[in-house]
Amino acid sequence: MRLSPKNIEIETLSEKHRINIAKYIYFAILIGIILILIVETGKMFSYITGYGEVLFPKTDIQPVNNIRLQNIYVSNYQKTYKGQILFKYIENEGSPSQSKLNKQIRAVKNEIIYYKKLLKKKEYQLNQMKKLSLLEVYMPSDLINKEHEIETIKSELLKAQTQIFPITRVKKIKTFYSPDSGIIGKIFFVKGEVIKSGETIMTIYKPNKIKIRGYFNQKYFMVLHIGQRVKIEFANGEQDYGTIENIYFITFPQPLQFRQTYQPYKRSIAVDIKPDIKSFKNNVYPYIYKTSVEIYIKKFKFPSL
Repeated sequence: MRLSPKNIEIETLSEKHRINIAKYIYFAILIGIILILIVETGKMFSYITGYGEVLFPKTDIQPVNNIRLQNIYVSNYQKTYKGQILFKYIENEGSPSQSKLNKQIRAVKNEIIYYKKLLKKKEYQLNQMKKLSLLEVYMPSDLINKEHEIETIKSELLKAQTQIFPITRVKKIKTFYSPDSGIIGKIFFVKGEVIKSGETIMTIYKPNKIKIRGYFNQKYFMVLHIGQRVKIEFANGEQDYGTIENIYFITFPQPLQFRQTYQPYKRSIAVDIKPDIKSFKNNVYPYIYKTSVEIYIKKFKFPSL
């Protein structure tokens, strides 16, 4: 079979058309790669990057002794307020004797008294240190360490307070009220289950006190300032903005999750960031607790048109 000149010409044109389309696709991909490189390079030179973790207080609800859940009045990721009924329970048959339980309660009450006195003492010491720090008697690191010590004491005090369950000889239904306002995390037990001493029934998160502890290279200390707006990228893909509330210009050791094996021991400037977070749903908070985030800050402020 012979091809006519007309057929050959059509076939040649078709082949040229395919080659042109391939060229356009190639140039489109090339332009896309170039644009990505330009954007990333622009970020590198116009932004400084830091890392951080999401922090906010939480309270684990744990019984002092074995109990059986009679009923639960809250659900996962529900908002709760201080004094709200969380659940009702009865004393389990396998619980220790009444005298032993009373001894445990007295021990916890003594623990609460101890932490209250200790907290009052440490807060007084902090106030005195703040006054003397103006005379440079104490370094900023001393104040920060004292504040961390006070936060630890508060956490231990709250933990002890949540362990107080009213116990009597008679097996009657008792009620447990929420010790604080916040969002209920995952509830680990259902109605009728027996919960052993020290097991976590549920966790209350307090996202209204959410903050991000960020870490930046020491060379950026001149760029950072209080009130500065930053961009935050969360591990779940969400993006948000926040404001720097505190800057600790003394150097901090980086948390373990930001260090890599065999790398030199690095220290960083630490900042406290208050994120805006207006669009997050309640069920997100338990999952973002202590997760890593990336933080971006503009090096230069460009004038608006």
